[in-house]
Order: sequence, then structure tokens, then C-alpha cells
Amino acid sequence: LPYGSDRSNEVIRGAAGLQGSFDKWNWKIDAVAARDNLQLTDYGFLNVAGLLNAINTGSYNFVNPSLNTAAVRNQVSPTITTPSKSTLLSVDGSVTRDLMELAGGPMQLAVGAQARREVLENNNQNARLDTNGLTTASAFGQHTVLAAYFELGAPVLENLDVNLSGRYDDYSEGFSNFSPKLAVLYKPVDMVQLRATASTGFRAPTFAESGPRSQYAGFSTFTTPASFQLA
Repeated sequence: LPYGSDRSNEVIRGAAGLQGSFDKWNWKIDAVAARDNLQLTDYGFLNVAGLLNAINTGSYNFVNPSLNTAAVRNQVSPTITTPSKSTLLSVDGSVTRDLMELAGGPMQLAVGAQARREVLENNNQNARLDTNGLTTASAFGQHTVLAAYFELGAPVLENLDVNLSGRYDDYSEGFSNFSPKLAVLYKPVDMVQLRATASTGFRAPTFAESGPRSQYAGFSTFTTPASFQLA
């Protein structure tokens, strides 16, 4: 039987933005909407029930497989099509301005906020656990993420820049995090730059890790002892 898989992935994405200024502030608003449609087609995997039925009824010709009809082949190894999808909606707004003049140039401030909605439906290719060797993983979930962030750039001297930034993320699942960052760039001479950075990181759990409907099942082989088989 031929063995393999085909993947079809269709992505639809749209983006729009506005920008302008008022007083000494520059502002910008960006919006993004995206939809990802994924379809996996697997073939060549043995269906356990179909194989047992073919053996019990003798419908499958194991001596000369080329004589088997398409219907019999499909019973033993049907084509499995699994659709999945994900969506993203995001709105991001920020304002920037110069605060004061320093020795190396203007001190600049940027402040922004973001609202994001994510939905994932990654279906199980082997939901009935009846196909040998086919993955059983699935992931489902949805959440809303609200974030606020800032960045302050200070060219303290002509050869010394200090950058301070931070981002706060709040997830609808009930957890949040603030990630600060401090970066210093020192340029003693034109051909030498020294950079130092201190920051904290944050990774939110994926839907596969935290989704209440996400799952994974596996198979293992085990040979019982002879004493048990003879009992």
C-alpha cells in the first residue's frame, strides 16, 4: 500500500493601520486579523478493525495484493483527512515623543498597549485509536491577552546610550507577568562598541500544554511472561 501524507495550508490575513500626531506626541494604531485552515491527509496506515475483518473474512488477498479491489484496500487502509484551524485578532496602539535633550541627543519615550484574541482547534488524527502508527495528539484552546509596554531611550552621552523597557501581559486563563529589560551601549572609540543587557524572560504555556481538551495517547508493546501465557 502507498504510504505518506499530504498537507494543505490556507492562510487568510488582513492588516490595517492609522498614524498621526498631536501636540508633541506621535501615535499609531495597527489591527491584524488572520485565519489558518490546515488539512492533513494520511494514507498507508493500517486500520486495526478493517485489517482484522479482512483476515477473518478472507476478503484481502495477501498472496497477490495487486488483485485487491479499491474497496478492499480502503477497508484495510482508508484515507484519513483531518481538518484544523486557528484564528488571531489583534489591536495594537502606541504613542511616542521626545522628553528632553541630553548630551547625546533627545531622550525618547514610547508607551503602548495591545489586545489579542487567539483560538486554536488542532484535531486528533487518530481520535478513535483505531489506526496503527498514526499520531494521537490534539490541542484546543482560546484566550484573550491584554498587554501594556513602554520603552525609554536615553543617549546620556555621545558615546553612551541607556535603554529601559518593560512589558506586562495578562492572560484570560488567570496568570500574568511583567518582563523588564535594561540595555547599555558604550562606544569608547568609533570602531569599538560594548553592550550589556539584563532582562527577564517569560513564555506562556501553549494550548497543547494548558488546554482542557488537549490530549495525547500512546501505544506500547508488551510480551507477557510464559508462566502467564500457560496459566
